[in-house]
Amino acid sequence: MYIVKADATESTNSFLKEMCRQNTLENYTIVVTDNQTKGRGQMLGSWDSEKGKNLTFSVLINIAELEIKRQFYLSKVVSLAICEVLTRLLPTKITAVSYTHLTLPTNRE
Repeated sequence: MYIVKADATESTNSFLKEMCRQNTLENYTIVVTDNQTKGRGQMLGSWDSEKGKNLTFSVLINIAELEIKRQFYLSKVVSLAICEVLTRLLPTKITAVSYTHLTLPTNRE
């Protein structure tokens, strides 16, 4: 696992995609930031986050063997699991989950 901490970035997903274009990345490479200025949601939506108020990160997972229609379910299961753990640890802090894109080693989203 390789973790990249960015002080600020427009989008952790875009940052990770650019890293994929430039290098062969280790599976489970993570990009995390406290300040995401132009996050992306599904279907070309945007994700606005106040500095230090949201978990803003992207994880590269090689799921080439998983059918494309099932890849979203993996993202959903992982995000719900993270939300469940954080809700138990910080019950008054968690209010929503955003299901965003998966970044694949093949540079597809």
